[in-house]
Amino acid sequence: MKIFTTIAIGLSLMSCNGTSSMHAQKGKTMQKVEYTEERRLNKDFDSKEIFALSTMDEVTNLYNKLQDPQFKRSAPIPIIEAGESLLVVKPKASSATDYSDIKIESIQNDEKNIIVKYKKIENWEYKEAKQTHPVLLLKIKSSPKNLILEKIK
Repeated sequence: MKIFTTIAIGLSLMSCNGTSSMHAQKGKTMQKVEYTEERRLNKDFDSKEIFALSTMDEVTNLYNKLQDPQFKRSAPIPIIEAGESLLVVKPKASSATDYSDIKIESIQNDEKNIIVKYKKIENWEYKEAKQTHPVLLLKIKSSPKNLILEKIK
């Protein structure tokens, strides 16, 4: 019985090694990227599905685009410090009646890329207002060169 218990404990300790923030994907080492959600909205504007802003001028210009003229004051503009970026995630709607929001499942990086995995989720507010352009602003402590957006079903 002691041998079985010792083997079981040993196997569980070995399996814990894979629970760190790094894991292998297709032969590459992926590391989890920590992020904070700065803003969530629904707004149609011309842009890529995902891009990064690394200067305050870029962030201010984006917030000017996102400003709703119906309100006198704009949303608070987040401060971007050296080594930080603001990711803008704005996936294209799959149809004119796709009133879903987005949920970030993970953000990971390897040597060259930052990969953002997201999932579409229901949002009754977007459905009532017939809004089809979810936008998510995320702050990360990195200055990405290449961004990849992956939809998870």
